[in-house]
Amino acid sequence: MKNYNKIYTYRLRIAIKGTIPLIWRLIEVPSNISLEKLHHILQLSFGWDNAEDFEFTALGYTICNHDFNERNEIILAKEVEIKDVFTSVKDKIYYNYNLFNNWNHVIRLDGIFPFSGKTVKCLIGKNASPLDEAGSVIGHNNLVRAFFSNNSIIRQQLEYINEDFNPLYFNILETNLKLLKLESYIRSWEKIRAKV
Repeated sequence: MKNYNKIYTYRLRIAIKGTIPLIWRLIEVPSNISLEKLHHILQLSFGWDNAEDFEFTALGYTICNHDFNERNEIILAKEVEIKDVFTSVKDKIYYNYNLFNNWNHVIRLDGIFPFSGKTVKCLIGKNASPLDEAGSVIGHNNLVRAFFSNNSIIRQQLEYINEDFNPLYFNILETNLKLLKLESYIRSWEKIRAKV
């Protein structure tokens, strides 16, 4: 049985729903971080630009970074630790980034381990993060199809959007270097957000 006050290392598997091929990451985080901090970890792990609102759905509640939502049962992400929403292995919560384009992520607790003393790390991942220009899962999947197309006109359209895009590319070293700078990233983001 887990001691609620003890810190554990949680292994989380996160996948962006509907992406073909599936975009996913396996990360380890301390059990006492807030969902707001998990949001920042996801931003770095998936290469998002952190410019949009987000929501978590867990245990029947909407947990978000804003309080202007008129739905019932809104809880702020900075007030909830991940140990509050994950009680056992295989539990799932949901993360929606960019409430207009709906990049829906499934987050599953894959393991609970003694706290390693390390902060946050990505163990493995597959496939490139979606391009901002994609706009949605459908747009992303269309870009992937264009990448693999032999049709030169379709390929030219993709190159116009982003000539370096490779849907199969994922660099774990780059991701972990970003995660090493998590605290300074959050401080910078908070300064920018305060000016808005």
